[in-house]
Amino acid sequence: MDGFEGAPVSRLIFAGAGLATLLLPAGVKDALALDLGAVLARGEWWRLVTHHVAFDGLGSAALGMIALFRFKRFERYMGSRKFCVFAMVAPAFSTALLVGGAVLFRRRDEGAPFFKPASGPYALCFGMYWLFYALVPVTRPKLVEILGARLSDKSFMYLIGAQLLAHAGATSAAPAAAGLAAGAFWLSDALRLRDLALPKRLEPLFAPAPRAPATPGAERRGLPARYPRDASRGEDRLR
Repeated sequence: MDGFEGAPVSRLIFAGAGLATLLLPAGVKDALALDLGAVLARGEWWRLVTHHVAFDGLGSAALGMIALFRFKRFERYMGSRKFCVFAMVAPAFSTALLVGGAVLFRRRDEGAPFFKPASGPYALCFGMYWLFYALVPVTRPKLVEILGARLSDKSFMYLIGAQLLAHAGATSAAPAAAGLAAGAFWLSDALRLRDLALPKRLEPLFAPAPRAPATPGAERRGLPARYPRDASRGEDRLR
């Protein structure tokens, strides 16, 4: 996936979510979903982690995969070691909010099930949506005008996010809102979580694979050789 040059963690998440959504049968996806009743009654604690793995359906997957692909810029901006921490903190914080909300706002009817949110990497997608909102400036505020509404260069991604948030009603809106809160939590000046990173000794894990040298023919044509960016240092800024 050349589109993920300089973003190896984003490549792994994108490929994993896509393959899991396409290949896992419905029964397996249901066993991975965040069902708090199953967690508490049967001790299926893995659901607290696995509900981030695969999207419920192809529609939500298509929207989510667009977001994951476009937001690879944040790994290049942070560097892979910091982005790894973000990719762990956002789902953990989101899960804590969803579990807390399900317990606090559970229906009091006897035998009523707990709220079951939509599955998929909503926490990561919408955590990055908050970064997109807070860190990426509008460069073309009047990119296009439709029916009198002026759309900026960021509007397309906001439309994608709105569809992903609303496509399944409350079941998709809840994890989306939790993901936005996770992004705000990450950027909080009080906690400075954005300064956390994996140990530097793990940096070789994110090093780009060596490339073959540019051919003499390409140099003669004046085409610059492509050098892989150091994914761990975030040298490719928010582009």
